Amino acid sequence: MGPQMVGVSEILADGPHHLLVLERAYSVGAGFHVRLYRIDTRDGSDTLALPALAPGAYRPAAKTLVADFAQLGPPLPDGGCVLVFVSDNNFNPAQVTQFIAAQYQAPGDGHGRCGTNRTP
Repeated sequence: MGPQMVGVSEILADGPHHLLVLERAYSVGAGFHVRLYRIDTRDGSDTLALPALAPGAYRPAAKTLVADFAQLGPPLPDGGCVLVFVSDNNFNPAQVTQFIAAQYQAPGDGHGRCGTNRTP
């Protein structure tokens, strides 16, 4: 597996001590993923005055996975899930924006495993 590139696409305040953070990542061999996290800022260090983030010089804020967008969507009649992958061109003319729809069949009967936790 190659180096992982992680970025933040969106941040939304969720009360006085929490943030909703949409994180995207890519690594060669593992592919793309997009996840939504809820961040609790109370346990993290205030790093505003630090010139750089050195290992051990700060305490990261706790994050809890809210949704993994690789498996969201209502179940299909046969129990499978529709996955839609979108990749923009990063403002690079050598890359293209792509939309790819695929069907995913969860292990077992597949019912209720499309990220909704509901049976059809």
